[in-house]
Amino acid sequence: MFIYLVRGLSGSGKSTAAGNIDAVLLETDMFWPLNGGFNPKRLPEAHEWCRKEVEGLLNDGESVVVANTFSTFQEMAPYFELAKTYGVPITVLDLYDGGLSDEELFARNLHGVPLHTIRNMRKRWQHDWSRFKR
Repeated sequence: MFIYLVRGLSGSGKSTAAGNIDAVLLETDMFWPLNGGFNPKRLPEAHEWCRKEVEGLLNDGESVVVANTFSTFQEMAPYFELAKTYGVPITVLDLYDGGLSDEELFARNLHGVPLHTIRNMRKRWQHDWSRFKR
């Protein structure tokens, strides 16, 4: 059993990379079709839904891969806590921008994330997540 986090800007290839890992795939984006479509006011609820789904899968003895932007340490912290609680290893695959420009990321992303949002994500990106290592 393990947790694998795939982080990167929208359009960087998170879903593709995560799909190659032998574990149950979860993404916060899975929340929206179940709940009336994207609504930025519900982002905290969507992230909490994803965390709870991961916890449920860990309770069932499943390994989980989570593909979310995870642009800040705070967004990854709940998953490091789950790994600690369940005594499972956690791995982070950091795609960042996949070597692509903001315009290329915008053209590739599957969820209609606006160009200005991608630029803002890049500005707040925290590269050194290693402080969460156990």
